[in-house]
Amino acid sequence: MHENSLKAYSEILDELPKMRRRVLIQIRALRKATIEETALALGKYPNQVSGRFSELREAGHIKQVGNKVVNGRTCAIWEPNALCMVKR
Repeated sequence: MHENSLKAYSEILDELPKMRRRVLIQIRALRKATIEETALALGKYPNQVSGRFSELREAGHIKQVGNKVVNGRTCAIWEPNALCMVKR
């Protein structure tokens, strides 16, 4: 990966508030994740991380790539945008 891309990704993470950063890092680690999967991985409840998904989506850091049914409910599947997939 180009040095400028690595620097840009580092700057993105440095500017994010702590919980939003943790959520983004976890989504990246899972490659694709639902709110529920991310919350479980972080030891949180879905309502504690769902707002961070909205913030990350609005900032262009993640995008919805599909849906899946979990326990009879349709859940959005999210993945980081390409820049956020750069390994730190």
